[in-house]
Order: sequence, then C-alpha cells, then structure tokens
Amino acid sequence: MSTEQEIINNAKKQYILANAAGRKILESIFDKSVFAPKIQDQVKGLKDACVVLNRPYEQYFSKSATKNMFPHEVAYRKITFFIEAINFLNNNWKADFKNPNQEKHSPYFINDPKDKAGFGLSLYDTVCTRTSTYLGSRLVVGNKELALYVGTTMLKEYNEMFL
Repeated sequence: MSTEQEIINNAKKQYILANAAGRKILESIFDKSVFAPKIQDQVKGLKDACVVLNRPYEQYFSKSATKNMFPHEVAYRKITFFIEAINFLNNNWKADFKNPNQEKHSPYFINDPKDKAGFGLSLYDTVCTRTSTYLGSRLVVGNKELALYVGTTMLKEYNEMFL
C-alpha cells in the first residue's frame, strides 16, 4: 500500500471518530468525496432502497400489496425503486434526455439459454448516445459502475421482467 493510500485510510478512520468540527477540518484538507460511503455499500438490496427513499417496504412489496400484479410488474417496481435509490444517493442524479452529452447507463443483457449460471440473461453495460431509446427512462443511472451494480444485484428481477 502506498504512503498516500495509508494517509487516506487513516483520515477515513479519523473521520468516523471525529465530531462535527473535526470532520470539517478533515474535509478542508481532503476532498469531501474521500469520506462519502460508496453507494453500493448503502443500497445492497430492495429493503435498503426503501429505507433510502423513506418508503415502507411492506406497503409496496408485501403479498397483499402485489397480489393483483403480474410478476413482471412486481419485478419492474423493484428495479425502479432500486435505481431510484441509487440515483438519489448519486447526488440525486437525473437523466437529462435533452442533453446528448450526458451519459446515461443501463444494464444490457443478452438472452443466453446456454448460460451455465442458470440465468437467461448475461450482463453488459451500454451507454445511450442517440435520441431514440431502447429502455425505460426510469431504468438508467449516471455511470457504468452503477449500471453494472444494478444489473448484477437485480439480475433475478430483470429475468422476471424480461423473460
């Protein structure tokens, strides 16, 4: 580990222990993003997404809440909530479809019935750069890393929605 990385890791430890004044001092020395937890660590599943969005899980995903929905509709709701939480934590990122320079990422899947993992979809990442759309506008995130995370975390739900 480099000396620079050791300093950053030590600063992160001190940040956790520091009071508000100590945190402000550390933020003035280091970039504030150094101390921000990764989005992937904050939203590991649907229940975490509901906490981030301040929505009661049971109200939207209990058996009684979804009893009149098709499985693909429940899956879409789950994916939408998950992505909404991810985008909220990503500085409340929103897709601007009038801005062709803004990257918009979505998991991209290939239906592969020979997939040895037991899933019918394989995960890739795609960037939408044209005005035409091949995916729902609610199903995009702001960077490739988050798109891959959404796709791998919600793979079961994507299978239920698409297949």
